[in-house]
Order: sequence, then structure tokens, then C-alpha cells
Amino acid sequence: MATATAVLGFVACVWPLIATIGGLAALTDGAPEGLVALLLGLLAIAGLVVGGVSLLHRGPRVWALRVAAAVHLLVVLVGFVGLLGWGGEDSGIGAVTMVLFTAPLPLLALVFSLRPVVRSWLAAAGPR
Repeated sequence: MATATAVLGFVACVWPLIATIGGLAALTDGAPEGLVALLLGLLAIAGLVVGGVSLLHRGPRVWALRVAAAVHLLVVLVGFVGLLGWGGEDSGIGAVTMVLFTAPLPLLALVFSLRPVVRSWLAAAGPR
């Protein structure tokens, strides 16, 4: 279960990476909100990778995976609310599609990392 959680953390990096590339593209076009997408995307990527590697090594930084997954979910929800408020009639379909594609992986990584099986596996390694 812990290995699956770490792998989900690594795979969940794809969506923040896409958001980071989009933020960089928006920033080069002069849109200041691209900086927010860039910074939050880099924060989510770093946390997911550090947390996943730490989980595989039974290290103490598993909290990074949990925090990054929570940040990523928060960004998805904020984006969902923003997309519903912007644009025309197709913005609702785009917002629902975005949530359906981006939310499951970090949500599963967050839930799996909080399961008693994973916590007991980490505790079996002893103090570090």
C-alpha cells in the first residue's frame, strides 16, 4: 500500500507540471496570474516528489506528500470555482472535466498515506 501511495504521488505530478508549463506560458505572455500557477505548481511537484521518495525510504518527510496533495486539491477546487465564474456556457463543462481529470490521483495519494496500514509500515522502521 505504501508503494502504491508513493507511485500515485509521482504520477500525480503530471497535472501540476502541466499547470506549471501553462503558468510559464501565461507569464511570458504578460499575464500576472501565470506566476501563481507557476509557483503553486512547483510547490506541488516538489512536495509530491519529496514525499513519495521519503515514503519509499520510510523517511520522516511523508508529510510533504500529504501537504502537496492537499495543496494540489486546493488549487483544483479554486480553479473549479474560477472556471464556473468565468466564460460562457461551456465553462461549466470545462471545470467539471478539469476536476474529473486532476483530482483523483492526489486525493488517492492523500487518503492512502493516512491509512493505518501505511502509518504502521512507516512506524515499523523505527525512529530516524
